[in-house]
Amino acid sequence: MGQSFGTNPETDLLEPYKIHLLDKHVILKERQLVQGWRGLKQIAKGIDDDELDVMGTISEVVKSGLVVQPVFYKKPLNEARLISLIDNKGSMIAFRGMTNALIQSAKKEAAIKNTSYYFRSLPARNPENTDFYIYNAASHTDYTLLLKEVKKNIYHRRNLAILIISDAGAARGQLDVDRVNETIIILQLLKQYCFKIAWLNPVPRDRWGGTSASLIENFVPMFEASKEGLKSAVKILRGKVKATGKLFFKKSPEK
Repeated sequence: MGQSFGTNPETDLLEPYKIHLLDKHVILKERQLVQGWRGLKQIAKGIDDDELDVMGTISEVVKSGLVVQPVFYKKPLNEARLISLIDNKGSMIAFRGMTNALIQSAKKEAAIKNTSYYFRSLPARNPENTDFYIYNAASHTDYTLLLKEVKKNIYHRRNLAILIISDAGAARGQLDVDRVNETIIILQLLKQYCFKIAWLNPVPRDRWGGTSASLIENFVPMFEASKEGLKSAVKILRGKVKATGKLFFKKSPEK
């Protein structure tokens, strides 16, 4: 049985695309989702940058009676920071259940600090043309700015990852050049602050041809939202695979 779209005006717009969306709809079980995110918390292991040891510095001053060099210590990383950018309006309404399941399963992993933001199709530019609007709430009632939020994590960039969830125009089978160009600009700006970016597309890959998704995937690792797709996305988010366009390279083992 296919999913019922009801009488919601937004979902009614999808009436001509019902079969297109649902006949090969990708379905992930909760257990698969939890297992997929479990791999992401491994990016939390390691050592962060030096942090000031206040008590240690005071102790040195007391011992010597002089203002000496500050004492620093290595702070262990204990949290993976994930920013989820979720397209949840328009054609993505059809995949709201799956999107919610993805985000809720990520929250079950205590070692992952996941912050979710929402948009429709792509984040809109602010009037100053310096940033892009995103929303703190799925209802799109409380907005903030994309780059502003990403920059807040600049001191944790080594364990920061960004996950984008959107059909990228594939649900309606559309190719929108303006959408592609604007998405590429946003991706290029995000890469200045975070090198671990992955995209999950709820539409099966064989539906991407001739749509905006087929062009956008050249600029970001994009995977269908299947068990294997989630596993591949997590590898990117962990930094285990370095991505350049469609080319993926395994990182050299650390010595």
